[in-house]
Amino acid sequence: LQTPIGMDDKVYFAGTLDGKNHAIKNFKVDKSTGRYAGLFARLNGATIQNLRMVGGSIKGSEATNYVGALAGYGRGVVIINCHNEGCSILQVSEQNNGYAGGIIGAINKISDEQSTVIIACTNSAEVSGTYCPSGITGGGFSANSNIVACVNTGKISYSGTNMGETVYAAGISGNYGSINFMYGCFTDCEVVPGS
Repeated sequence: LQTPIGMDDKVYFAGTLDGKNHAIKNFKVDKSTGRYAGLFARLNGATIQNLRMVGGSIKGSEATNYVGALAGYGRGVVIINCHNEGCSILQVSEQNNGYAGGIIGAINKISDEQSTVIIACTNSAEVSGTYCPSGITGGGFSANSNIVACVNTGKISYSGTNMGETVYAAGISGNYGSINFMYGCFTDCEVVPGS
């Protein structure tokens, strides 16, 4: 059982990690406090590439709004050739809020010059959440975020209690702004009825 790298809005990873196609196996997070859960809690202007998450699970509690295998949340990040191979994602909340993604919980830009790009990433793990459970990212908050050549085959499901509320569940990204773009992505997954 691990603690995510970084803690909150003031402590985040802003460097470059090249996994050189190595795997982190059976990584487990069961987060009871804080807003972010993943290998990294939050990324800001970071580059993550060539990394595999194999097995394990990432779970966020009522207070954890952003849950993903690599990171809960990312601003102005570049994620290339990263793969979630069975690290299940669960975002739990009694309210319909929160973002859960097989790669990253949610993305945003830092500025118009520093956008977020996710390229050639895959997810085959189950992703379950209360508002935006999706295979690659739960959602993109602003313009200038691009998802390119990503694939999801993991099951997508709803984990909340407010089934009558709005839920944006999707294979790639559930809540994605109209000025963001997806190119050459593919999904072949089960979306649980009601999601």
